[in-house]
Amino acid sequence: MWTAKRFAVAHSPPRFPELPGASTPPVLNKALLDHFFPGEPAKSIDTFLLPFRDCLPLAVDEIGSALARSSPSSAPGPDMIPNSVWKRVHRVAPHVICSILAPLVAYGSHPLTLKRADDIVLHKPGKPSYDSPSSFHVIVLHQTFSKILERIMNLRL
Repeated sequence: MWTAKRFAVAHSPPRFPELPGASTPPVLNKALLDHFFPGEPAKSIDTFLLPFRDCLPLAVDEIGSALARSSPSSAPGPDMIPNSVWKRVHRVAPHVICSILAPLVAYGSHPLTLKRADDIVLHKPGKPSYDSPSSFHVIVLHQTFSKILERIMNLRL
């Protein structure tokens, strides 16, 4: 892909652009992430959760329809488990995913461990200068298990 891009574009952009105060790739990464995501995430508050009375129990069919909408070739997030693995687990033992997700649905909880994501900073092609944060965009890779839970809740809504 990079080779094809080099042939298509007359000049290739610098591999690590120079931002003020960002001389190394880790410092550049931190500068870009600080620009796109200013501030610290909110700290979790320990609370005692009560189950929702009107919440329908999670069904195996709901998980199947949520997994049917997921692409087996999409890039996994920090958990490094592709959707194809979850599809195979559901095909072999459908009750496994259901037993893991059922308490989360019943209590309306989305734990912080499932909210972790990987951010990848990519440069926008065709920009005349790569010395500004607006010359980049961020791709966020969420955990695939969290995506399954999100799809189930979207289907319910």
